Amino acid sequence: MVMNKLKLSREAILFDSPLYLLKAFLGVMISYLLFSHHPVIGKDMISVLFGMMLSLEPVNVSGIKSGVAQFEATILGGLVTAVIITLAGVNFITVPLAVVVTLYISLLLDWKNISPVAFFTAIYMTQYIQYTQAGAPSMVLTFRLRIMALGTGVVIAIFLNFIFSILFYKSMVHKRTTFLFEKLIRQMDEMEDLLSKGDNERILRLKSGISGLFSDIDFVYGHVQDMSQEKKKKKSLLMYLEVIASLRLFNHYLFDLALKVEETWSKESNRRYSEEVKVIKSYLRALAQLDQRCLQELKAIEGPSPHFNELMTCLERIKASIE
Repeated sequence: MVMNKLKLSREAILFDSPLYLLKAFLGVMISYLLFSHHPVIGKDMISVLFGMMLSLEPVNVSGIKSGVAQFEATILGGLVTAVIITLAGVNFITVPLAVVVTLYISLLLDWKNISPVAFFTAIYMTQYIQYTQAGAPSMVLTFRLRIMALGTGVVIAIFLNFIFSILFYKSMVHKRTTFLFEKLIRQMDEMEDLLSKGDNERILRLKSGISGLFSDIDFVYGHVQDMSQEKKKKKSLLMYLEVIASLRLFNHYLFDLALKVEETWSKESNRRYSEEVKVIKSYLRALAQLDQRCLQELKAIEGPSPHFNELMTCLERIKASIE
């Protein structure tokens, strides 16, 4: 019983959490061994390790994007704080002012995404001030240390991302796509079960789960897209992208069906919707069993079936409304 609780979930395994744990261990170990005694960078191992951990990604391109975003946020927080502290020193007004001004500028640039690195840097610049040989506080030295330490961590993460991407990228894509298939089929099982039991109170929970799956699909799609930019042999990755995009259409269909079920709840309509779900599930399982081949290949293999043309028409209608 205790051992079962300590085991990672299937979802965590499909997202290669053991590889992430191994990568994090190696990243921290390499960072510590190489730079803990460095005369400059060793003064700020927090930024080294923090930057490294934030840049660990399953795909190298994603890691580089994360590293660039950290540099941008650090420059923002560092420059804002340096100006304020240089003009007014460190006190109970300038410390919160540096954080708030950094947040304000972040909101102006992108109000939906405020990087914690930006305000972390603002706090860092007021609490970890470096001094010149003459003993004078220096924002230049403080900012230099922050950038050097952060950059070191990002470079280590990019190196590990590159190595792990080469060794494991094929299994990564397959596992993530499998995760999407399994989660979508579970949502359809839930839909079929509530229709058969006449339990309309579960429809809100089901709609919430379907909505959350859109985020998972977009997350996986983004990683595979990044990976396709760096792989020379990317034909299979492009096929996976088409399959993942198709799964998003399936999820749109399921969400649309959930709305119709909620609006027209009756035994007759539930029976009809249940049949639709069974068709979709069989199609998804067939697609999954064919090692995630793209929809066009599956169409050629499967050929027309009693419900196939209706399904494809439905998907095309959904795709047209999205576009």
